[in-house]
Amino acid sequence: LAQSIGKSRSFVANILRLLKLDQKLQNALVDEKISYGHAKVIVNLQHDEQQAILAKIIKDQLSVRDTEALCNEFKMTKTHNTQAVALNSIVLDLADLALCFKNYGLTVKATNNKLTLSFNNQDQIETIVNDLL
Repeated sequence: LAQSIGKSRSFVANILRLLKLDQKLQNALVDEKISYGHAKVIVNLQHDEQQAILAKIIKDQLSVRDTEALCNEFKMTKTHNTQAVALNSIVLDLADLALCFKNYGLTVKATNNKLTLSFNNQDQIETIVNDLL
């Protein structure tokens, strides 16, 4: 395809990637409200993020570099939020585990990144191991 239209393969690939843009952004590109450079920067974001960035570009007349910085902020915030959700999930799982062990009569302490289980006797250990198997 690239040879038949006299363009590089990367140019054709980048143009085809723009089809992943939200329809509003495609229209903004056609209407020259944003440039090809803006579109390339935005294309890998989710559609709702794309629309938010589009509104900011138009409102504040952002340059492509400003748009890149804004997109990087979106990505960093998203990564941070994803990590926070994962950490919360782990904490909840540990809380459930601690409650489970307490139901067996164990003493559970969580301090300084450690979860300590105190068994009263060998029978408690055997009961838990048998239940887990």
